[in-house]
Amino acid sequence: MTEKTIKKEKKEKNAQKRIDKALNLIGEYYTIDGEHHKNWTVVEAVKILYGNNKKYQEFVDSFDTNEDGEKPTGEDEVYNSWKKMLKNNCIAP
Repeated sequence: MTEKTIKKEKKEKNAQKRIDKALNLIGEYYTIDGEHHKNWTVVEAVKILYGNNKKYQEFVDSFDTNEDGEKPTGEDEVYNSWKKMLKNNCIAP
C-alpha cells in the first residue's frame, strides 16, 4: 500500500466514525420532547460531522448569506431560526 492510500483509508475511517457517532447521538437524544432538545441534537450532530471547530464555524457563517449570495431579509424565518440555533449552540438537553 502506498502512503497516499493509507492516508485516504484513515480519512475514510475517521469520517465513518464521525457519522456513526452523530447517528448514535441523534438516536439517543432526538426523541426527547421539546424543540430546544431537538435543536441541540442537530447542532451537536453537525459539529461531530464537521470534525473540527473551524469547519463548523465556516458552516455557521454560511448562513450570513442566502443561496444567491445576498444577506437574507429579517423576514426569512428559515434563515433566522437556523442562524439563531447554530450561532447560539442551543440549550443542552
